[in-house]
Amino acid sequence: MEIKRVVENDRIGEFINEEFSQYATDCVVTLNFEEFCFVAEDNGKIAGVITGRAYYNEVHIGDLIVGMAYRRDGVGSKLVAAVEDAYRGKGYEKIALTTFGFQAPEFYKKLGYKLEFVRKDKDPKLSKYFYLKKINFSSGINGKETDIQKLVDNIDRVHTTDLGADRIKKNLSLGEVDVVEWCKSKILSEKAEISKQGKNWYVCIEGCIITVNAGSYTIITAHKEKNIKRNAENPGLVSPRD
Repeated sequence: MEIKRVVENDRIGEFINEEFSQYATDCVVTLNFEEFCFVAEDNGKIAGVITGRAYYNEVHIGDLIVGMAYRRDGVGSKLVAAVEDAYRGKGYEKIALTTFGFQAPEFYKKLGYKLEFVRKDKDPKLSKYFYLKKINFSSGINGKETDIQKLVDNIDRVHTTDLGADRIKKNLSLGEVDVVEWCKSKILSEKAEISKQGKNWYVCIEGCIITVNAGSYTIITAHKEKNIKRNAENPGLVSPRD
């Protein structure tokens, strides 16, 4: 047997596709494979490109490149949103990606992607960040997945008042932390149980309940679970104690 480096061609591509698909079939796994490429154009000029692949129940963003003249114009955010919109509701549960320290860790964080892991390097610029974002959620009320997804998709709009931050710190004994960022991380956690009741979302996680107004995205309060009561008709829903 000979091992040699070659340029991928149609013959090799066919082999990869056939074996890749057959192995999934043998393992009783739905492949759902497709590649994607979205481009942002400005009067015929390429402003940015995003590429990647979707397979099994996951979408993977490979490259996101925005032209120098279009950076900080929202092009990158729109390209990521295009991928999310294209694969939401089609059987894919999450979008995964990696980025280096010198690239865009904070950018993806602002778009609601959860940091799973950092593979640190002696040069911080080359530390590799692994991010994940759910695009399909199970709903806690009447099957309204879009209601819950709306909170996650608009995570950047979640905020609170100074009074609200002080109240939450006191209720949860948080100390000197950024309350908004703390709440956002809990909302995006895989452990979070999100329900919508009336005008509010209720996020149940690790023994506490975070209440977010569905109209303004204001974090109203957060309490330890002993300070709330369960909805009698739907145990998955909660409301503040009277």
